[in-house]
This record gives sequence, structure tokens and C-alpha cells, in this order.
Amino acid sequence: NKIVSAFAAGGLEVISELRIEKTNPRRYARTRTLEQVKALIAKGVPAHHITVAGFSKGGLMALIVATQAKQPKLNIVNMAGCGKGQFRKAYENFLANDASKMSGRMLSIYDSKDKNSGSCKETGAKSAQLAFEEIVLEVGAGQDTFYTPRKA
Repeated sequence: NKIVSAFAAGGLEVISELRIEKTNPRRYARTRTLEQVKALIAKGVPAHHITVAGFSKGGLMALIVATQAKQPKLNIVNMAGCGKGQFRKAYENFLANDASKMSGRMLSIYDSKDKNSGSCKETGAKSAQLAFEEIVLEVGAGQDTFYTPRKA
């Protein structure tokens, strides 16, 4: 809530909701988030004014939305959502089946000490229709980096 409030305080319109535990990332991305993006575009919001941001599993969902939206100006922010270790399997599945279909502008952010997620560079390399940038934070808190608003 503090992060969403910080975005809103910065003048952004924020649509956010809590997912139920054990949400299927593909189903949720396609039936909830993608539909919200389509609704905004149908109401006249330009794609470059829309950012789909997600943390951890939500980051993977943001990637899935970027494969389905087919909006080359849609912004995607993936915070610690490209899994490694025990979470690598879902990310590998995405890389094998979906990454080449991505379009839009993607910013990947993760903490260098994160044991559950890491670089999304493989995603950036798979799609010619994706503008990709990555920032590695040196906060040292791993996934906890994203639980509190911080200047980093």
C-alpha cells in the first residue's frame, strides 16, 4: 500500500489489486491485467501512458501481458520477476514459449543480492520488438528491496 500511495502521490493514476494466493500467472495476466490495459486503450488512453508493473510473480505476469497486448509503446516494469533458483522453471517456460512475442518498452529492476530472481536480459534478447533496459540495485536486501518505497 505504501508503494501504491507513493506512486499516486507522484501524480500517477494507479490501478492495483491484491491477488489471491496461488494465482495462476498466465490466467490472471490474460483475464485481469490485459483486459484492464485493453479497456484503458479503448477509452482513449495512449499505450505510452500505460505502465504495467509487477513484482516477483507479478513481474512475470507483466511479461505475459506484453506478449498479448501487442502494443509497441506499452511500458512494462518488471521488479524481481525473472526467476532463478527454485523459481527458474516458470521463467524458462516463459523464455521458451512467449518471450519472442513481447513488444513494448521494458524496464527490469532487481537487487544484486536477490536469491529468487535475477537478470531479465534473456527476455530482452528474444524479441526484436522490445526496447529493453535493466537496472541492478545494490540495496543488498534481495526481494525485500521492493516491499518499501525507496529512492533506489
